Amino acid sequence: MADAMRPAGNAVTRSVGSRIRMKRLAQGLSQERLGAAAGLTLQQVRRYGQGIDKIGASRLHRIGQALGVPPSFFFEETHLGGRLVEAVEASPNVLAAAMADPLTMRFLQAYTAIDDWHRSLRLVEPVAAIASQPDGSVPMGHGRQPAKA
Repeated sequence: MADAMRPAGNAVTRSVGSRIRMKRLAQGLSQERLGAAAGLTLQQVRRYGQGIDKIGASRLHRIGQALGVPPSFFFEETHLGGRLVEAVEASPNVLAAAMADPLTMRFLQAYTAIDDWHRSLRLVEPVAAIASQPDGSVPMGHGRQPAKA
């Protein structure tokens, strides 16, 4: 009964939960394994991953350690134009739909294998630029450079 009366998490809580779930899935970790590594119950992992419960700083730090990322990883998308927050607000199942696509999972696995934030950003910027073009063209400065004769 208490759960039915509890309000749904806010956009930032859902965004952080989505990032936890995304990273866990990209690494092939079960909820049980993440819980064991971070000292959490299965129910806590589920509720955090769904963005239902807020996560305290020390728990977020332990989750980050278990996933091999700093706590700031869980907030990176929230300051890049709020795209992840907007997507979560628009459709709570957007991440689930993305995870069902094998190409998306392949991309995420490759992306999460990059261990340097600056290198990750070098990948994200051209992809975001391409996505922003209505015709799918590659904007100037984001494609391959022509071969010099």
